[in-house]
Parts: sequence; C-alpha cells; structure tokens
Amino acid sequence: MNTQRKDKAKVIGETWTQERIASFLDVSVPPNTNKDFYLLYHAYKHMRLDDFSQFLTLFNAQGFDTHATNEHKQTVADIIATHKKSRDYLNELKQYQ
Repeated sequence: MNTQRKDKAKVIGETWTQERIASFLDVSVPPNTNKDFYLLYHAYKHMRLDDFSQFLTLFNAQGFDTHATNEHKQTVADIIATHKKSRDYLNELKQYQ
C-alpha cells in the first residue's frame, strides 16, 4: 500500500518571490526565543542559497542582528559551520558580520 500523499510531493526549482522571502521576517517566534536568531535560522533551514542571500539583504536592511544567539549562546554562523554542505551559506552570512 502506497501511503505517500501526492499533494505533498517535493517541489524542485520553484521560484521564490521577493514577497515570499520577505515573509520570513514576519514568522511567529516562540516565546523566550531571540527573534533575530530565530528568523535567521528559520530562513537558513528553509531557503535555497540564492533566496537566503536575498533574505540576508532584507534582514540587514531592517536592522536585525546576524550575531544574535540562541539559548546555548550559539550564533547561526556557529551552527552553519558544523554543517559540511553549507559552506556557501556561511560565506553569504559572513558578508553581513
């Protein structure tokens, strides 16, 4: 029996609009969470590199902090640095630090 839902198929190559990228600045942040850290990490986890680069431009222009930390005092750059296949994301982020 095939239990995979056809409406949940992975979408590859989808073009993100500026509005969709900007919407990541308005996501709900869990209580007691550093908003800047959460927004940046959330974008990193969900965006392709080109979209993340555009997000960083918006993030920076609105005065958000790329050095914000989580409850373990880690920055998003600290976390990305541990991901072997995310070097390009880290390089993009470093341009704003």
